[in-house]
Amino acid sequence: MTSITSALSGDLQTWLSDQGQPSFRFRQIANWMFARRAGQFSDMTDLPRVRRDELSQRFQFWSTEVAQHTRATDGTEKLLLQFKDASRIECVLLRDGDRRTICISTQVGCAMGCAFCASGLDGVDRNLTEGEIVEQMLRLQRLLPSDERLSHIVVMGMGEPLANLDGLLPALKEARRKDGLGISVRRITISTVGLPKAMGRLAQLDPLLQRFHVRIQHGLEVLAYDAPNRMFDLVVSPYAGYHQNEHGQDNGNEPAAAVSQQRGGEPSRVEPAESRRLRSANRRGSDRARYSRDPAAPARGCARQSTQSRPMAFCR
Repeated sequence: MTSITSALSGDLQTWLSDQGQPSFRFRQIANWMFARRAGQFSDMTDLPRVRRDELSQRFQFWSTEVAQHTRATDGTEKLLLQFKDASRIECVLLRDGDRRTICISTQVGCAMGCAFCASGLDGVDRNLTEGEIVEQMLRLQRLLPSDERLSHIVVMGMGEPLANLDGLLPALKEARRKDGLGISVRRITISTVGLPKAMGRLAQLDPLLQRFHVRIQHGLEVLAYDAPNRMFDLVVSPYAGYHQNEHGQDNGNEPAAAVSQQRGGEPSRVEPAESRRLRSANRRGSDRARYSRDPAAPARGCARQSTQSRPMAFCR
């Protein structure tokens, strides 16, 4: 059964049209999901009961279940979500003054193998769909009281965002819609190790989408630049095999100097693929002793440190 979040981009409107429903019905449903924070179809009380029953028979409201909900003393909340295939991801709500920021994941696992992140210890399983990414936003929004709204999105959870642009960009489009979450593109940050082909694709988007704030992970230091006209004026992380594709395979025909340069015109440093693999293998061997290997343990996304020394795992 298709989830309602996955159907927002087309299937829902087609189904409503086939059912002979008026065009405003889609806006009603979207308003309930994003603005009025419905948790099930029965909450949509301005829809006829028969329509709510038909929706529940055709679509599932949630494609995940909350396996664990963790709260920190500073107001941060983390959800461990489990899919029907038993895969797990994490997403986080961060409170900072008036800001209400969500940190979302784009993949189950990660292929990049950054030295400071636990998400890639077991590699990548699959990309998340548009609907699965949107669902994280809706679940986190429901943690807020009714008089608060989400203000920022950071794509810094599990996975490499630029390896899943097909799922990420449509999801962020839903977040930006006025009848969606209404979050300005200037308040959306994409964190990446810097995949050249995906960066080029992002640079070719329409001017509005180019204004996503792109952050390039450089070890434990984050160097951030606005995307327009500076897409290739970025420092690429030597920790994370930026010249790999989404499966962790080398794209050896894309040298660093042709893709990205540091300010001042000097080519970005490149770690040889073989030494990177050796370092990554050694690191993973030692990290496995620190990170829980219990299949029932929480997923290891958004982690900066060992979960043994940090009870709450935050955005990388």
